Amino acid sequence: MRVCRATTAPAALSGGISGLKVLKTTDSEFADFVTDRYRTLKDTHDRIMATSVNAHWAYNTQKADFNACYAAACGALLAAFAAHHSLAVQQTLLAMGQAVIEACPAIDSIKLELPNLHRIPFDLQPFGLKNENDIFVPVDEPHGFITGEVKRR
Repeated sequence: MRVCRATTAPAALSGGISGLKVLKTTDSEFADFVTDRYRTLKDTHDRIMATSVNAHWAYNTQKADFNACYAAACGALLAAFAAHHSLAVQQTLLAMGQAVIEACPAIDSIKLELPNLHRIPFDLQPFGLKNENDIFVPVDEPHGFITGEVKRR
């Protein structure tokens, strides 16, 4: 869903998108991070990465072509998510934010929320079968809520 906000004193304009669901089935990892009693995810170099993107960007002008900026920002978000080899969601968040800043000079900063929407392999052993990354099921836990802001220099 497209979102926007206009404020006065001081005057500011922002735009964004809420609830953009994305999923990639390759080029996503989670490995070699701190292992302690709170970590429940196993290392993997091949995982499904899914999230529901909330992005809010701040404009640096009131005279921008807002429709063109929206299209450029959404295109940059999707292209970066799809093409980026992700070592972690945090790294992908940074790449997505940088892509938006580069795509639209009228955007000064972008705040992103990328909650993990995990998919885990379905256990086919009760049926005498082996799951070779064929069937996945969405789960609520574990859950990470990754947020960050990228600003133009």
